[in-house]
Amino acid sequence: MKPYLLVAPTLMALTACGGSSDKSTALFAVDTGVPNAALASGTTFETQSGTVVAQKFSYRDDTAELVSEPVTIQLSRDSDGTIHLAYGDQKFEFGVDARVIEDGVSEGFELRPDVKDGSGDVEYIALWSQEGELDQVLAVDREDYAQVWMVWMCTQGAPCEQTHFVVGSETKSEALGSFTSEDYEGFAYTEVRNVEGDPNARSTVRFEDTTLSVNFTENKVTGVLGGTRTRDRVKNSDSWEWEEYQDSTATFLIKDGTISGNGFTADIVSDETFAAGDVKASGVMNGKFYGPEAEQVAGTMSGDISVGEDFNGVWTGWFDADRPTE
Repeated sequence: MKPYLLVAPTLMALTACGGSSDKSTALFAVDTGVPNAALASGTTFETQSGTVVAQKFSYRDDTAELVSEPVTIQLSRDSDGTIHLAYGDQKFEFGVDARVIEDGVSEGFELRPDVKDGSGDVEYIALWSQEGELDQVLAVDREDYAQVWMVWMCTQGAPCEQTHFVVGSETKSEALGSFTSEDYEGFAYTEVRNVEGDPNARSTVRFEDTTLSVNFTENKVTGVLGGTRTRDRVKNSDSWEWEEYQDSTATFLIKDGTISGNGFTADIVSDETFAAGDVKASGVMNGKFYGPEAEQVAGTMSGDISVGEDFNGVWTGWFDADRPTE
């Protein structure tokens, strides 16, 4: 898996869309195969419980908070390459000409619709791949069973939202019974904002050594978010700029994970190496198994973090890990 790389994308068109049904819309790998090929043939993928996290933030009020009930998201693709995104009750079309290209590479799309002042319409929305270049992420022959995306949306008169979501070809729960225990290795990423302060001043954290140990017999999941690298976005003169990533000794522990169906929920806590006692971080990880034989596990994470009395923040993110091939 390739880690998330920041881009600034481009899109088109929005209309109303119907709400989601209470009926499960999960698609399974034994039926659909890899999602890339399924998307190319017209299949629509929809987020499931636990596969979406979001934070909303206000540039006007200088606040940020977790979204308690993120919207349901649908993703599909036309034969001409147009990506269709249903974000809650709204629809967006991302054509090829909506791609943002930087240094010859495109990792996302962007739309700035024409809106009237005070209309409450969406004035900016972007869709980013979280795992690399679009042509590679959407390639029909790509063998990953899960895809990770981010939506950034700003609506007139309301806070902006940053949403991470996972869609893919899931493992049927009955298939998990054929395993005893498996280890997974991959990558995780989070975005951190202060609950009070300019939302531009945020941090990103990459966990380049993410491991999960899954005991299918006892339905337990544990693991570590390690190989940590962090960077801050700071204001220089009149512009906001990203600093370089720095290595960190910070490590998060994945604890008390319990498998239910074809997914799991686990606690995330910072271990004793996470700074000098003033830093307190905790959160929740929700994951699902993907592929005919649980070859992949991916999902979302969110939580709180504080540093002494000066910083109280929220964080959201995602993880994606594979079972190493023998």
